[in-house]
Amino acid sequence: VVLMASLDLSRMIQRLDGELVVALEEAVAIAVRSGHESVEVEHWFIALSDTSATYAKTLELCHGDAQLISEAANRSLEQYGRGHTGSPSISPAIIDMVREGWLYASLQHGRPVLDILDLLYTALTDASLRALAIGGIPALRSVHIGELERLIEARAPLDLIAIACRFP
Repeated sequence: VVLMASLDLSRMIQRLDGELVVALEEAVAIAVRSGHESVEVEHWFIALSDTSATYAKTLELCHGDAQLISEAANRSLEQYGRGHTGSPSISPAIIDMVREGWLYASLQHGRPVLDILDLLYTALTDASLRALAIGGIPALRSVHIGELERLIEARAPLDLIAIACRFP
């Protein structure tokens, strides 16, 4: 708990690649428009679907469906209260997901930033994060972890995914 209280959000954001930063900013905007008190994992996954072709292509390669995941996330957000007029906070779940994802990316793969593959892998393999992610977005169950692992092992496929997004 002390770690979370002393976490510097700007440092956390510096550990995200560009697509994740753009999506997190969009997630904040979605939370504000919805009058939600905090930015939740569901907001972030909706924003990824709206802003990142790499995310959609990665899900496709892993047998997931970005549209179905986004729809499930939207349904989940209906349970959150509306009417908050201030700036939303970043939920502890997002902070945990970024922290664990960055630890995975850096300690397992020696990478200084967290990308979409790392985020999805961490969200779906860490027991507590998986329970939270699938609890809020059941459509994430369709994502094949083995395919994510294959993409991570090859790491270069992020470049191939980006190319595939330009030439479907």
